[in-house]
Amino acid sequence: MKIGLVTISQGENYGNRLQNYAMQEVFKKLGHSVETISYGEDVRVSAKRLLIHFFKANILKQKIHKLIKHDRFYLFNKRMINFSSTRYICGKEFDTSAYDLFVAGSDQIWNLYFKDIEEFRDFMFLTFVPKGKKIAYSSSLGTNNVPKQYEKFFKDAIKEFDNISVRESAGANAIKEYCGIDVMTTVDPTLMLSYKEWDSFSKKPKELPKKNYLVVYFISEISDTVKDYIDRVSKEHNLEVVILKAGSELWIQIPDERYFCADPKEFVYYIAHSKLVITDSFHASVFSIIFKRPFRIFERKDLDMSSRTKELFNKINIGKWCIGDANLPLNQAFECDYSGVDEAIKKEQKKAFDYLKKALKT
Repeated sequence: MKIGLVTISQGENYGNRLQNYAMQEVFKKLGHSVETISYGEDVRVSAKRLLIHFFKANILKQKIHKLIKHDRFYLFNKRMINFSSTRYICGKEFDTSAYDLFVAGSDQIWNLYFKDIEEFRDFMFLTFVPKGKKIAYSSSLGTNNVPKQYEKFFKDAIKEFDNISVRESAGANAIKEYCGIDVMTTVDPTLMLSYKEWDSFSKKPKELPKKNYLVVYFISEISDTVKDYIDRVSKEHNLEVVILKAGSELWIQIPDERYFCADPKEFVYYIAHSKLVITDSFHASVFSIIFKRPFRIFERKDLDMSSRTKELFNKINIGKWCIGDANLPLNQAFECDYSGVDEAIKKEQKKAFDYLKKALKT
């Protein structure tokens, strides 16, 4: 079977690139060919063109790091993700006959509060695909509700799917409330690949610290309290700080940072070999779990998305030891308990594969 995979594939976000890769590999395991559907205008720009733009615009020196990161993500997509040659463009007809089935997922492709999702909602909800050719795997709404202006769109689009699984129970509850449909929850695809597969996938970066290090990866701005906590932990335990996020807020707030522009493979390696991970990211938490690293996850400063991580932790028996608290003694940052986690993950993997095998027969 030839599958057209619809997911968030634009931008330089480690989580969406890694879940995209994992979803692709899962379908290959099940014996299917898969292409991630390209969408929107082709925004892939070469490093040379970006460099010229930066110098012409007299942009600050640190912007060069964004250039490097852009280029590394571009190469990752080119080498590791099998993209379709035909692009989906809003308002233009897309030939669906080239695929036997379309799959929406994973990640927050149904979060209509995101501007990019709102713009490409027909794409993310597969409204361009006829009924009988579309399923969803671990799609996430990101929240427990839908913007008022999109309630009808949401109801109509969801009812056209042949099979649906979502990543969080909040999403399942929302679909039940708006559409009257019961759907199951399944884990993020990154958890469907094994430790050995991710270890083989990871790549040792050239820019490795010369001593033990902790990883800092925040999607939102880091609060002063957490910044101070990172500084105290790193100094107390003689750890170098590796920050895996390009952003002026980090550049300003942590003057002694090492600025790394890792590609997704290097991102996995950094986490796998760290002494501690401090984050507000769902996927940084997932890879900490896969490699059994001590980690602390803090709530986002701008948007509370803690429900999805807490639900995952409950599913796989992580408990509350990983919840970040800058007021706790510094030595507690390294405490972790992974007993029972492998068995819980295997159970969730079986549930997910059983769902996909059944759904792919639709």
